[in-house]
Formats: sequence, structure tokens, C-alpha cells
Amino acid sequence: MLVLKSALDQFGDVLSVEFIPNYIYPQGLSKAALVDMTSAIRACRAEATIFANRITFLWLSPEDPDFVVANKIRQLTRKHAAEAECLLKHQLAEQEKLGNKQAETLQSNHKNLELIDALLGNATAHRLAERYHINLKDA
Repeated sequence: MLVLKSALDQFGDVLSVEFIPNYIYPQGLSKAALVDMTSAIRACRAEATIFANRITFLWLSPEDPDFVVANKIRQLTRKHAAEAECLLKHQLAEQEKLGNKQAETLQSNHKNLELIDALLGNATAHRLAERYHINLKDA
């Protein structure tokens, strides 16, 4: 929220920033924010109820010419929601694969470092160095 406030502060004084929840995908993916700004020229105090009067609902009968258009919009909206859900699932699966790969790499590196520490700690490396006439300080 601070980053958004700082970014918008260049256009005017930002009083508050409020994220609008995404009810389609409530996994914490915010897509919109309500920003309250002051400016002497064209800003007015923003409120959550400012846009409430712009949305209207009405029932259409199948004979209405707008029914076909509304039906196409509804189908397109469902298609977009399904595509977005599929994309989100794919993205989360890729992130999980990457996390698993990084965890495996971390475990492998940790195991190797423990092995090296154990070799140096119990004098096995020194005995091998003496046997093969190698100076450990040079290696």
C-alpha cells in the first residue's frame, strides 16, 4: 500500500489507499484500489459509495433485442473467468514446482557442506592428504 501511495503522491496528496477485494478469486490477489487524493483543480474526496449509483440491474425477456447481447456478455464473462482460473492454477503449480526444486537444491547443498565439514572434522581428510602426499593448505 505504501508503494502505491508513494507512486501516486507525485500527482497530488494521497490521503488514503484502500484495496478493493477481488471476490472472483479471493486468494489475496488485489486488482483494484480506491485512492483518496486532494488536488486544487480536479480531485474530489473518494468514497466507497461513489460508484454505487452507476450499476443497474434489470431482467430481460428472451424477446428483448438486448437479451442476445447480454447473453453473449455473460458467456464471455464466464469464459474469461474460467481462463483466468486455469491460468492461476497453472501459475501456482509452476511456483510449487520451482519451490520444490529450490528445496531439493538447498538440501543437496546442505548435505554436501555437512559431508565436507565431517571430513575435515574427524581428520579423514588429513589422513588422505598424507597418504597421497598432498598439502591441504595448497588445495
